[in-house]
Amino acid sequence: MLHPSEVEYYSDPLLPVADDDGSESADPLEVRREHLEHETAVRALGWLLCTGGILIFALTVIIGLEGVILHSSPGATFKLLIGFAGASLPYVTGVGLRRLESWALPSAILFLFVGMLLVPIGTLLGGYGIGVLCCPRGHRILSGEYREIVARTPGVKWRVGTTLKRVLVIALLLEAAMIAWLSRQ
Repeated sequence: MLHPSEVEYYSDPLLPVADDDGSESADPLEVRREHLEHETAVRALGWLLCTGGILIFALTVIIGLEGVILHSSPGATFKLLIGFAGASLPYVTGVGLRRLESWALPSAILFLFVGMLLVPIGTLLGGYGIGVLCCPRGHRILSGEYREIVARTPGVKWRVGTTLKRVLVIALLLEAAMIAWLSRQ
């Protein structure tokens, strides 16, 4: 049995990843192929955050302009500005995840935690997203070294299957329904 001091609990995301046989994969093409499925999951989370920001922006425009035009109260204008700021944050975070930027990680985790409050779909998507982003591969994918590997291997792409496209469309529709339901509350 291993002593707790002999177990490595955290591996540096900038170090090369060891293969199953213990050898390290230094070939950029091999590293990219190894992480491609996980990279696609991170980019899909970015896509969902971007579309969530766009939906929040659209609802803010519809609801906010109604309040400004019909009621013309000063509080309605302030709420409209707060809504625009709130809509831009998930959008910018999603763009950062799509570009594999490490600065997007803390805010993405925050948005996913907030999304977990929307039981049951938000809980499932949020838990999955936090798992994808917080695992060692997630940290490696969001590192500068991995972005360089992506730049050196532009021809490697993940082909998204029909099933995954359908799941993403359903997730987008559920996200839109949740945002619309919350705006009525």
